[in-house]
Amino acid sequence: RIDGLSIDTAALSREVDSLRGQVKAYYSALAQEIGIPETAVEGSSGITSDRAAEIAMRSSLAIEDIASAPLSLYAQTFSLRTRITLESLSDTATSLRMLQISSQNRFATQGLSGIISETGTVTARNAADLRNPAGMTVRALDSYEASATEIRTDLGDSIRKAFNNTDSLIEETGLEVTEANRRAVRILGYNSMEITAQSISEMKYYDAKISSMIDGMKPSVVMSMIKRGFNPLEKDIDSINNEIRTIMSEEGYSPEDKFSSFLVKMESNRQIDEQTKDAYIGIYRLLYQIEKNDGAAIGAAINSGRKLTLANLLTEARTRHTGVDASIDDDSRIRHTNYTNSISDQILDAFARIGRNGGLNSGISDATGYNTRLVSQALDVTEPEAWNEALSGENYGELTLEQVTEKLESADKHYDGAAGLAAAVRSMMSTGVAGRRFLKNLGVNDSKKNSEALEADPALDIASKDELIEAMDGPERMQSVFENAKEQAVRDAELEFIGGISILTRGIRIDEQLARYDLLGQMAGHEHYRLNVDNNGSPARINLTVIHNSGNAGTVSLDVSTADYSLKADLSLTIFTSDNDIMSGQNTGSVSERTANAGRVSGRISTADAGELDAIRKPLADFISAMGQEGYDASGISTGADMISSERYMDRTGELKNRAETTQAGRRTGNASTPRLYAMAKSFLSFFL
Repeated sequence: RIDGLSIDTAALSREVDSLRGQVKAYYSALAQEIGIPETAVEGSSGITSDRAAEIAMRSSLAIEDIASAPLSLYAQTFSLRTRITLESLSDTATSLRMLQISSQNRFATQGLSGIISETGTVTARNAADLRNPAGMTVRALDSYEASATEIRTDLGDSIRKAFNNTDSLIEETGLEVTEANRRAVRILGYNSMEITAQSISEMKYYDAKISSMIDGMKPSVVMSMIKRGFNPLEKDIDSINNEIRTIMSEEGYSPEDKFSSFLVKMESNRQIDEQTKDAYIGIYRLLYQIEKNDGAAIGAAINSGRKLTLANLLTEARTRHTGVDASIDDDSRIRHTNYTNSISDQILDAFARIGRNGGLNSGISDATGYNTRLVSQALDVTEPEAWNEALSGENYGELTLEQVTEKLESADKHYDGAAGLAAAVRSMMSTGVAGRRFLKNLGVNDSKKNSEALEADPALDIASKDELIEAMDGPERMQSVFENAKEQAVRDAELEFIGGISILTRGIRIDEQLARYDLLGQMAGHEHYRLNVDNNGSPARINLTVIHNSGNAGTVSLDVSTADYSLKADLSLTIFTSDNDIMSGQNTGSVSERTANAGRVSGRISTADAGELDAIRKPLADFISAMGQEGYDASGISTGADMISSERYMDRTGELKNRAETTQAGRRTGNASTPRLYAMAKSFLSFFL
């Protein structure tokens, strides 16, 4: 009880225990799914699924504690950074957070002057924490807006200087202005630590290690660690990051797979000229070989005091005789490419005014490890468009490894997914709890396999608008389209697996691909269709759900994204018959008025803004006219620039579908409305695509 406020701690405790039980049940199921037994097996590591779930849950909570810790975590643990374990780091994070909350509570009741009189002193950092209940956390640093110009008066001088003059502080030290260096300066300033070239570099390396660990500790990766006998709670940060890289290389995408993907995409690209393509491929090959040789060229450049530009890295790779050209051209695991020039030929033609100034004033081991991780991050970017956006017009030779990686990662956010389908025209549906709920409402098993497949936002590729329109004759025809696509995918996968490279990782990718096709087929069986359509060279994304409300009524729910607009539509169709009208009272006009129309279409179409609303006026008018010619009055369709989020739309569509599916009337078999609903959907898409 606090100052007259009664808190039911027992109820809160029960709620926490319930949530903890749910999380542990998830990890226990995940453990069994990857082959960890329920009971100890003789000859094995002795780990059980229950024990694995406990370690995984504690590890995930530890990562969350670190991500939500105050930035003072860096200062408190910096001297221990090479040996502190995940569990110890988490304990420190929790203690700092509790201390911050306690101080904020005291500030709320005593004020800053009261705390100063009690303790004698308050640092600038602590004063900022006290005045700002949210604080600045490890995770929040990612979203800090570096361009903000308002100077906060509640921050101490060193913090204000670090957060508002970041770039000038970096330039004063002689280092390059990069996002990684900006983060380091903010951390140092927040903790009132000295800002020098050495301190920036050392803090940058530590920050990168923590960030890599937070990003890499996904549930499936953690469980793979535990299955291998690796308990992350007991390991230091470097060991954990090394294990993450090992697992991702062996069970995810290997460097060879990424290289093959990059080459195929680059060779098939028609927007980038051949000379530029040649340079990008040369840079990728250089980075690939540096990673393959465990960063030897990076270590050599650092040892010799050379700046880590691409030109200097190429020089080190060549002078150390690491076999760059021969090993890449002759590596049988790499998909065949028509590009046969050496790396030197490909890159040097593009290099100009190679800079040779500067060096790194920091520990060689940390610097090598940090920059080797940057190489791996750069190699993860395989979309040609991202490479062109990042490097077009740049003097490649003078770019540092850090600059190249940051540019590529920033550009890659605009090209996430298959080439040619830009993020701006995709309707991404959030999964997690909402996704599982949607699958349940749809009548599809919400298994982990299906949930993960849904998270990839799968869709069936349709070659053209005409092909889609032709297929939309009814549920049987549409389902056959999805089933045929799945069968073809299985045949293609078998051929790819037999003749492919990196069989283990390729097998995992094939399983994931087939899982998506399987889910698409299951959803199609419940009349939910997810499609990518090549609309005269412009991609379009469609999520279409058919809902049978009764024998003579139904709804078509559409989520459509094109290059011109995104819209969500719920169109309800009612078929007029004299008996239906009399019993339901849906039409109170005369008999002649009722028989003049075959039925009525009502509903609403929503867009994101007024500009998109204007863009749909003509196709909507054409659709209403076409429905009128078929005897359906569609004049009551309303519009608005009030499109709801994909998650809310998914919830609403799922609930409507579930409500209809639970009644006999909601089943499509024998419904007079079924062919008319598909005809309406076909008409709508013919005008809106």
